[in-house]
Amino acid sequence: MKFSSLPDLVFKKPESADAETGSLKAYPQLILGVVALFLYVGVEVIAGDTIGLFGSQLGSANASSLTSYTRAFMVLGYLIGLMLIPSFIDQAQALAGSAILGLVLSGAVVFADVESTSISFFYGDGWG
Repeated sequence: MKFSSLPDLVFKKPESADAETGSLKAYPQLILGVVALFLYVGVEVIAGDTIGLFGSQLGSANASSLTSYTRAFMVLGYLIGLMLIPSFIDQAQALAGSAILGLVLSGAVVFADVESTSISFFYGDGWG
């Protein structure tokens, strides 16, 4: 933290009476941030569990490891984002790219052939 290029903090006197008493009403961004983090953690847990359950319904021998793969790739995505945003990619571009990729992949899942096993090439014995 000592060597970071963060600006110095400038403390101002609170503008409202709520802030002087320490009320959370003076900080709506804090409340919204807590709600957003709570919902996001819920989404992560749902994604991991859903993928694991889906793999077990397909009869995959390694279905229990699918949840670990999901969480590992989420962490990898976080790390890539930390390295690339905002140094190489603008935040708005990263958000737009992520949204478009999410829509494309969701569409691919919805419109994919349910009998297709082509993805198992990468997960199963396809690599030799």
